[in-house]
Amino acid sequence: MIIKESPEEVLNKLRISFFTDDWLRDGMRVNRLFGLKELIDKYLNKDTIMCEIGSFEGASSELFALTCKEVHCVDVIFQPAFIEMEKRRDNIIKVTGWSKDAVDIYEDEFFDFIYIDASHHYEAIIEDINNWKSKVKVGGYLGGHDYLESEGYTDAVKAVNEVFNKDEVEVFEDSSWIVKIKK
Repeated sequence: MIIKESPEEVLNKLRISFFTDDWLRDGMRVNRLFGLKELIDKYLNKDTIMCEIGSFEGASSELFALTCKEVHCVDVIFQPAFIEMEKRRDNIIKVTGWSKDAVDIYEDEFFDFIYIDASHHYEAIIEDINNWKSKVKVGGYLGGHDYLESEGYTDAVKAVNEVFNKDEVEVFEDSSWIVKIKK
């Protein structure tokens, strides 16, 4: 028997279980899912086909799965918590491998939304944005996590602002960011 957690139980999880608090940075609760839930409610729906680059323990994957039609999860190693979460959701499609290799599985403009949360280093974020943005439908969205301006955590801000106009970037309470893909 599959036991599915309620949306409230999923929302109250920590993104990374071994950090035992909200992990406050720049006034954002980086280790919580409340901001991501706001992004989901505003931009995604039951017809959304999306990809999450970097799924780790699967807390955000499960939150996406509560709303989206399909959630493709790309990661090199899926943690035991992800494996357990996957058993509760029938719309998770797991892709094991590096994001730079997995991108070739998909045709251009396949996804409505892609969420980047793998490596947090500037070069890797730029590579993921540049490799994956063509996989988003025109009018769809590209987003990610860790858009922080505090010292030692600025790589996502630098990468995102280098590729996109800063005025086009919307940021949420958990440091998630989103940009609409235009022609």
